[in-house]
Amino acid sequence: MLITVIVACGLGVADAEANWLTSLGEIAATTGEVAGKSGRLVEDLSVGLEGATQIIGRLPVEMQKGAIAAEALDGGAWRLRNAAGETITATSAEGVRGALSGVAGDSTSVTFYVGEETAFGAREPLSALPADIKLQLAIENASYPLLRQGAGVGARLFAELNGGVLLALKDRGLFGEALWQLQRPLGKSGIRVLALDSAGPKMLSAIGKRGPEGLPLAEPLDPAAFAAVLPSIRGQTIIVTGKVDGAALRFSSNSGVTSSVPVADLMAAAEQSDVNFLLLDSGALRQPGGTTWLWQERGIAHLDIAMAKATLGDFIAALSRGQERLIVDADWGVSGHFRLSVKPATADAPAASGALPPKSFGESTVAFAVELAAKIAEHVTPQATTVSLNSRDTQWDLDNRLFPGIPAGLQIVVAGSWVLGLIACYETRRWWAFLQRRLAGMTPPFSWPGRIGSEVLCWLLFAPLIGWLTFDVMVVKILWEQVMGMVRLLLWPFRRLSRT
Repeated sequence: MLITVIVACGLGVADAEANWLTSLGEIAATTGEVAGKSGRLVEDLSVGLEGATQIIGRLPVEMQKGAIAAEALDGGAWRLRNAAGETITATSAEGVRGALSGVAGDSTSVTFYVGEETAFGAREPLSALPADIKLQLAIENASYPLLRQGAGVGARLFAELNGGVLLALKDRGLFGEALWQLQRPLGKSGIRVLALDSAGPKMLSAIGKRGPEGLPLAEPLDPAAFAAVLPSIRGQTIIVTGKVDGAALRFSSNSGVTSSVPVADLMAAAEQSDVNFLLLDSGALRQPGGTTWLWQERGIAHLDIAMAKATLGDFIAALSRGQERLIVDADWGVSGHFRLSVKPATADAPAASGALPPKSFGESTVAFAVELAAKIAEHVTPQATTVSLNSRDTQWDLDNRLFPGIPAGLQIVVAGSWVLGLIACYETRRWWAFLQRRLAGMTPPFSWPGRIGSEVLCWLLFAPLIGWLTFDVMVVKILWEQVMGMVRLLLWPFRRLSRT
């Protein structure tokens, strides 16, 4: 289950209608429009020139003319192929312009569809391409606009998940993990809100508080007890408010006392407890749960909208509603964890691949009214988000544990060994009897209580430990008997002759 600690230091705001994760499986056109959908979660990111060619082959005919599958080669060379399969090689980035006449014809707009090997391993050649050549990152059955910032070895690349969200490209593993994290289902029933208070309680109840509309209510907690309570709330989502000031999270309790706690300590506590942690930066010290001047309980702005979303990515986007564009940066955490940083795009961010859809007058008016109401009510309004999440492997391990505290892989191995020992039950019981007689100096019990206890130990302790070996011995014996049976069958006529 998703265990998400959201330390809400207030988020920015992205458009509530963005739903930026719903387009992750779409094949984007060269203008950023959708050309088709793929419903599969990205598992294998590998796609080369052939895969890129297949993707452009599925584009509408009018868009295939300027779509080129491209692959960076050693020495700055490029291999280019159009939808018809015509291939040409440019020996340098400067020669790409001339090579395009052979595969793109007289097309005035050209888009290179590059595979993950080129996107993640040829950053400098990509930045050296002419600026008017658009790029698409081709992955499996989908492609995303690939935006460039800077040049040379210091160039940055971003995959545009839609017109408003940019995911920074670092390596193929991070990109695949980020897509999986953003598409993961949100555990709504476990979402809770924490209000940091140095004079607050040092414990949390097992079940969070809920308001009349089902929204989580703020629960005060002393940050000094943060690490101690996290192991007891696995599988839940916890939200807290505050202000990130350098390396510290500053907050003002509802009693008016201002304190701070290192962000690194919160991160470390979450990762050591296998808890997903969302740090929301509001730029304000106030915490949820207090009473505003309107005699309402202070909450987190847009939380009701975020709670209606199905995925973690849409949840974050809903909390961030109002910002035109967001930049998502991914990195590995410690102890099997993964980190995301979501911030409003800066002025020097790459321009969108296509024109962002303008808001209607009605949409703008409603958005303005919602933001104004949140400010008047003194709700905590997020501006940026830092997230520490269980990695895909860690989350799988937690979700598949039958017994807490024992890795799922070990439990599966032991369960498999037990099943094999049960299949080879004759051999397993024979080995258990031998162990009793030879190693423990015991004789198999003959009384019913003793026999029952012996059977319990055999099947609950001995079989899981030795089942794989007894099964192998059983298989070898069966094969040996089959071979010897065939030999006896073949030798049978000779035995009869020798007797006569």
